[in-house]
Amino acid sequence: MLKTLQLESSYNSPFTISPEILVFLLSSPALTKVTFRNCPTLTDQIIEEACARNTFKYLTKLELYNCRNVNQKGIDFFMNEMNPLAEIILKRCGHLDIYRLRCIVKGIGRYWKIQMTVHLCNN
Repeated sequence: MLKTLQLESSYNSPFTISPEILVFLLSSPALTKVTFRNCPTLTDQIIEEACARNTFKYLTKLELYNCRNVNQKGIDFFMNEMNPLAEIILKRCGHLDIYRLRCIVKGIGRYWKIQMTVHLCNN
C-alpha cells in the first residue's frame, strides 16, 4: 500500500496530473506523509473528494508548497481529531485564514501535539 505520496515539479513548469488520478492517490488508506510541490491541479474539491474516501487515520505529515488552488476549505478537510497529524507545512498556497488556522491548531492541540508552518502567498 502507498504510505508516502510525494509529487513535485519545477516552479517554472508545474506538472499537470488528472484530478481523477490525484483523488485515487490520495485515497490510499495507509498514507502517512503527503507532499505536493507546484501542483496547480490540486484543489479544495479534490481534497474534499479524497477525504470522503479516506479518513487519513495514519497521516502524520502534510506538506503543500506553491499549491495556489488549495484554500482554507481544503486545509479544513484535513484538520480533525481523527488525523494524527504532527506536522503541517503550507507555503504559498491559496487564500488561508491565519486566525482560523491558529484556532484549529489550538483546539486540536488539546488532543495531540501539532506543529504548523505557514508562509503566505504575496499575490
